Amino acid sequence: MSGRLDGKVAIVTGGGSGIGRASALTFLREGARVVIAEVDADRGARGAQEITEQGGEALAVTVDVADQDGVAAMTDAAVEHFGKLDILFCNASGPPAGPFRDHSQNHNHGGDNQRPLQNPFQSHPPYILRRRSGS
Repeated sequence: MSGRLDGKVAIVTGGGSGIGRASALTFLREGARVVIAEVDADRGARGAQEITEQGGEALAVTVDVADQDGVAAMTDAAVEHFGKLDILFCNASGPPAGPFRDHSQNHNHGGDNQRPLQNPFQSHPPYILRRRSGS
């Protein structure tokens, strides 16, 4: 695979299914090596396997992105495996699955629900700043 992301390493949270899976495959087509970060280990392994079957390089990491220590371990695993980290695509989290009309008015769209978005951004910058590159 070759493209605009040749040689880059991307973490895709929630990369084992849905929009995350489609995004991970797009990163692959553009030449990136991909870390599939998933709360469901089997789904993550299937996502990484799909990428390797298509000729790419992938690593599956099981992580709950609401857990800061788990996110730090995910980031460390990506750098240990691939030697660097360039891209963080935060796809995991959001409202519960199902029709929007069925969501409760009390669903937490802030507070603890923001941790899955905030935690990866706190672990990612040191790697980016050291390399002076990334997104």
